[in-house]
Amino acid sequence: MSKVRKIYCPNEKKFVPYGLFNGYGIGDRLLEDVYFRVSFDANNNTEVVISPDAKDYFDQFNSDYWYNAIKKEIDDHGDILTCPYCEDDCEIQ
Repeated sequence: MSKVRKIYCPNEKKFVPYGLFNGYGIGDRLLEDVYFRVSFDANNNTEVVISPDAKDYFDQFNSDYWYNAIKKEIDDHGDILTCPYCEDDCEIQ
């Protein structure tokens, strides 16, 4: 069994419960500054949920499509998350 991935913020010097993913990376202007919360479950599956402040806007889109695109981006490219506390870059460990 592989080690469970966690999200670490070097600036805060601690693990954080989730990292923020800016939708611009996959949706360009359509999802610019729409943030998603990314975390990993006990089986190392990538979990993605929309940030509460963007939910009303995001509800008009095909959420399964975008959630899967974000999961693929995280799994393919890794460290592209922002700390929810200090807004600095996070590391996936």
